[in-house]
Amino acid sequence: MIATNFNYHSVDGTIPLTFEHKLAKLVVKLNADNISSDELDNTTIEYGWNYDWDTYYPIAVDVAYTGLDASKPDEEFSMTLTPKENTTEEVINLGKYNADGNSAIVVPYEIPANRCFLTITIGTRKYYCKSSQKVVFEEGKVTTVTVTLERDRIYMSNVNITNSETGTSNDATGGIW
Repeated sequence: MIATNFNYHSVDGTIPLTFEHKLAKLVVKLNADNISSDELDNTTIEYGWNYDWDTYYPIAVDVAYTGLDASKPDEEFSMTLTPKENTTEEVINLGKYNADGNSAIVVPYEIPANRCFLTITIGTRKYYCKSSQKVVFEEGKVTTVTVTLERDRIYMSNVNITNSETGTSNDATGGIW
C-alpha cells in the first residue's frame, strides 16, 4: 500500500493520506464437503509452483519510484512494480485450511489457462490445481478462487475478481487487507 497524495497542503495543517494497494490479494476457498474434519485439520494450501512446467511464479517485485525528489515538490509520485523472476524456488504458504478462506498478498500477475498455481496438501496427498481460464491477479484487487475438493480429484469451480476499497488515515479500516 502506498500513499498517493504526498504534496497536499491543507489550511488546518492536517494531511489526509489516501492509500492505494499496489499488490493483489488472493483468497482461496475450499469446497470440501466430502472431506472429514480430521483431514481438513491437516490440509495446507500453497501458491506459486507450476507443476505442469516445473517452474515457479513470481512472489517478489522490483520497485521503481518517481516523484520523491524534495527539490521538485510538484512532481507526481508514482511507483512501478515489475514481477521478479523466482530463482529461489519459493512458494507462498497460505496456511492450514480455514473455513472462511485462506489469503495471501501476491504479486500482480497473469497465469494462463490450464496452468497449475495452487498446491493443496491433505495429509500426505498432494493435489495440483489449475483453472480452465486465465487467472489474473490485478493491482489493488482481490481474486477469490473457489476450489472443489473431492476424494480423488480437485477442480477450480469459480474465480471472482473484486475491487479493494480505498481508505484514508482518518478511516483506517477502509481498504486495509
